[in-house]
Amino acid sequence: TCFEKAWKRSKRHSPISFRSAIVFGSNDGFTTGLAQIMSALPIFLIPGDGNVQLQPLWIEDLVTCLIWSMDDPDTYNRTFDIGGPEYLSFRQIANLVANEIGIHRAMINFPFPYLRSLTVLLEYFYPNIPVSVYWLDYMAVNRTTALDTLPRVFNLMPSRMATHMAYLRDRRWRAALGKTLKEKRE
Repeated sequence: TCFEKAWKRSKRHSPISFRSAIVFGSNDGFTTGLAQIMSALPIFLIPGDGNVQLQPLWIEDLVTCLIWSMDDPDTYNRTFDIGGPEYLSFRQIANLVANEIGIHRAMINFPFPYLRSLTVLLEYFYPNIPVSVYWLDYMAVNRTTALDTLPRVFNLMPSRMATHMAYLRDRRWRAALGKTLKEKRE
C-alpha cells in the first residue's frame, strides 16, 4: 500500500498514534452497513434519540495524515485525536446515507436496551450482520474531538461527509446484504 511504502521511505522509528473518529469511504463498515440495512427494511431503527454526535473522517484524509506524519518530526512520539470537519448527529448521517442511495425510510427512535437485545439475537443467527453490539455501544456516547486538529497540525482541511458519498450510489444494497447473510450462515 502507499502507506507501507511511505513508512519504509521515512526512516523514522518514533511512534505516532492516531485516535480517529469513525471513518467512512468505499467499502467501509459504517455507511455501507447502513445502506444495506436501510435498503432491506421498510423502517430504520435509530439507536436512542439519534442525537449522539459523531465526527466522520473521510478515509483519504486519514491516510493523508498518516503519510504526512511520517515526514514531520513535530509529530514524532505524539498522539493525535482526529476527526472530520463537522459534528453530525447519527440521525443526520442516516439521512445522508438514505438520500445518497435514493430511498426514504421512516426513522424510528428505539431505546438502546431493546435494540441491543435485538442485535444480540441477530448476531447469533447472522454473525456478520452489518450491525453489531460493538457498533451500538459506540453510538451510546458522543464521539467528537476538536474540529481544528487537521488544519492546525497537518495543514489539511478535511472533507465534509456529504461531499464524498458517491460510492454509495448505484449499488444493489439489498442484494449485498442478502449475499452477506447467506454466506455467513454456511
